[in-house]
Amino acid sequence: MKITVLLISAMLLFIAISCSDRENIAPEAPKNLRELALSDAWNDFDEGKKESSLEKVEAVLKEFPEDVSAIQLKSVVLVSLGRTKESIKWLEKLVDQEHADPNIHYILGTAYLSQEGWQKAAEHLEKALPETSLADRIRELLVICYENLGELEKAAKHLSRLIESKHGNAPALARLGNLQATLGRYEEAIDSFEKALAANPDTKQAYRGLAVTLAAIEKYEKAEETLCRAIKTFPRETDFRTTLAQTQLQLGKPLEAIASIEQIEAMAGISKETQLLRNAAEEMLRLRGKPVPPK
Repeated sequence: MKITVLLISAMLLFIAISCSDRENIAPEAPKNLRELALSDAWNDFDEGKKESSLEKVEAVLKEFPEDVSAIQLKSVVLVSLGRTKESIKWLEKLVDQEHADPNIHYILGTAYLSQEGWQKAAEHLEKALPETSLADRIRELLVICYENLGELEKAAKHLSRLIESKHGNAPALARLGNLQATLGRYEEAIDSFEKALAANPDTKQAYRGLAVTLAAIEKYEKAEETLCRAIKTFPRETDFRTTLAQTQLQLGKPLEAIASIEQIEAMAGISKETQLLRNAAEEMLRLRGKPVPPK
């Protein structure tokens, strides 16, 4: 859904640019037939007569297959009709003729993105990046592309630049932390998660990412502290309590783990997961010769 909205936004920009281009063309007297036909097709499009606009622009292209203005209009109409795959063919033709125009690379990259053509989308969006007024939006899309391509270093690079531009956006910082943790850059990840929480203490994904990252490098005490903070902020989130019970078992705290499990079961009922955690805690107590508390 988000990608569809982005595509529509991109097309609105493209249409605005196209309309501006039309206004900048000095009128000739009398206009030739090609200009009249294109003007008529644009008027139909502006009035919502998309099928009529498409018919008219296709008639122009039949006679003048390389006409840039006609190709531009046809790609706009096709996207507005939801025929994105067809529009890509015409946008590719357009970008071949107008290869230096970052706006065309932007709309083509967005069209590929809507079709999950991540590699092609990334190639065109990178070429659109010099268009500074769109830089933040383009970087957001490039992060999506590179995450789906598994090129996490590139995703992290663009996300870092986006964060610099947006001055510490908490969700973006938490997302960067997750990328850094996946790349094994744990200290950087911890820093990103902590910055996210400093920017907004209600950033749920930052608590989760920070706790998991701390546990990954066996800093279980700090993970436990983080999870306790998260539970204070989100007392009804059982996921945090489950992770806390797991961490407490890693720390050799079976009684604390059982207390956490009981809190989970009081909120959400007994589950296979809580039963497994309870069994592990009780076994730890037995091995130590300690009594198991009654259920």
